[in-house]
Amino acid sequence: MGKQVGKRNFAYRAKRHIRFNFERSSENMVMDSPEQDTTMYKNHIIIVDKSKSFRKNVLNKIAEHLNNLGGSMIDSRNVEGIVKGGENEYTFVTWDSRVPLKKSYLFGMFPEMPIRRDKRIYERKVLNLEDSVQDVLYGPND
Repeated sequence: MGKQVGKRNFAYRAKRHIRFNFERSSENMVMDSPEQDTTMYKNHIIIVDKSKSFRKNVLNKIAEHLNNLGGSMIDSRNVEGIVKGGENEYTFVTWDSRVPLKKSYLFGMFPEMPIRRDKRIYERKVLNLEDSVQDVLYGPND
């Protein structure tokens, strides 16, 4: 029975969708003025779709939206790969910003895409980016 649940989850993960998370960045700046909010967030997003141009367009729209809110993508890192057992590929991007990703932003920009916040996406010091994405999409390798 546990394997059936895993297969159902795997099927969802192989379809086109967006997963994201944000957390307080470990690189928060300290300013002398308490009036200035200098909180930095580490944003993470996984975009699963077969079209590389679509995935790039999603990232461009997010960057534009963050700029409109007074944030930007600082120290962005990305990884691309193929989703196992499907025709889709993924793009995983992580970056620092003064603006956290919000589900409402993403739903407003991409109403046709399944979108969910996934708290299993977070900054890991031990794993490389590829292993982190694989853990989120398929579970840890035993």
